[in-house]
Amino acid sequence: MKKLLSLILIINLLGTFSLLSAQEIQWAGKVLAFSSQAGEKLNSAEQALGTPNVYPQDGSNDLAWKPKFTFSPREYLMLGFLQPMEIQQIMLVESVKGGEIEKLVLYDTQGKAYDLMGAYGEKNYSEYSRVLRIKFPRTEFKVAAIQIGWNLEETMLRPELDAVGIVDSQEDLLIKPDVLADMASFNLRREEMPYGVNSTSTEACPSLSPKAKKLYFSRTDWSSGKSTNWSNFNIWFCEDNGYSRFNMAEDLGPELNNADNNYVDQVLDEGLLVVENGGLKRGGSLKGPAIFSFQNYEWGNPTPILIENLPVAINNLDLNFSPDRKVLVLSTETGKSQGHNDLYVCFQKEDEAYTEPLNMGSVLNTAGVESAPWISPNQRFLIFTSNGHPGFGGYDLFISMRMDDSWTNWSVPQNLGSQINSKELECYFTAVVDHPYAYFCSAKDAQGSTDIFRIELPEGLRKKLGLISEN
Repeated sequence: MKKLLSLILIINLLGTFSLLSAQEIQWAGKVLAFSSQAGEKLNSAEQALGTPNVYPQDGSNDLAWKPKFTFSPREYLMLGFLQPMEIQQIMLVESVKGGEIEKLVLYDTQGKAYDLMGAYGEKNYSEYSRVLRIKFPRTEFKVAAIQIGWNLEETMLRPELDAVGIVDSQEDLLIKPDVLADMASFNLRREEMPYGVNSTSTEACPSLSPKAKKLYFSRTDWSSGKSTNWSNFNIWFCEDNGYSRFNMAEDLGPELNNADNNYVDQVLDEGLLVVENGGLKRGGSLKGPAIFSFQNYEWGNPTPILIENLPVAINNLDLNFSPDRKVLVLSTETGKSQGHNDLYVCFQKEDEAYTEPLNMGSVLNTAGVESAPWISPNQRFLIFTSNGHPGFGGYDLFISMRMDDSWTNWSVPQNLGSQINSKELECYFTAVVDHPYAYFCSAKDAQGSTDIFRIELPEGLRKKLGLISEN
């Protein structure tokens, strides 16, 4: 390449947004070489590929490339682009700025190298994390790859790289998630559930009964409950007072709550609960998920949910049944996971047990955490929580459409938008047919660690999800 006549380094701290241009960012699509990596999955070189999924959070994160901790004074990463193009800008999204970037080399489609940094070097910036935008006149060749080198001689802090993008523009482009149009085009307002449902303790895992008459959830550390377990999660419930508002919540009591963490994963019918780690009528406790039925004014002993090659005593599964109970989607971590918890599907067998969990694929699952699945009533869509897809920070709620009957072929997940999601934690979406509201947990503006919120869904989205009955 002929000489680059000018080089402008513009530093934008993570979390700073600018106007969106008509130009698009192409993010790196393949790993070509690296000096080292901290892990084979987490913090591997592959974590620097694709759209940023740590941004706008900063700090050390499993979903960014990080070199293995050694005393090597130099580290490098070489990434390729699936569609070589002429460029005017490079975007480096760093969740941790370790050392100084001393080498930037562009490669054309023939493998010829062009030194971008030359003798310029990098100024000694102090930001802990940033979006580094490097701008220059349009290249006279198509860029197919970039190599980045770091000088770590004067620091023990390792760099962590979330993503690398190239742009044929010098405009500051907005990094934003792909938001579901049904949510983005409406001015929606989320509501915090009132005191009596929420408290200064932590509320989590909301689950509505099919006619929205009761809202079940888990709460920790509030001494006014009936159960003796105050340090872990107990199951609570509240009843609709007839105006889409709920009365003061009550502890469900020791029949279902024990010394473990107790959750309602789903309400299958009025008085029919899917419970994790619930109590037993005659004392003791049941590990793993089970179905409890309320009959003759009391909760009976549970019926365990049997899943092939999944230990009955496994803890902290998130699971959700299809309306006909023929399909079960769950979140857990196994040797087949992409990283942390993945989403798996199981199918009901003739004996009413469920098949061995089948990983739902790399379109849904990432090296991060995918959890809290919710199957839409028409079984066409899945809403879940993830910190591995591009979002607003932390854990967000996402939606994906099922493409066939395998339950492993899904559309690329879309973010449910900033009217639900935030830089903090959002999780556990729940909604039922012919009820206008969806309920979820959030750490934003919560009295405790998380509270329960609700939002009135647009009619078009409710129809798409099968939340409006034909009648």
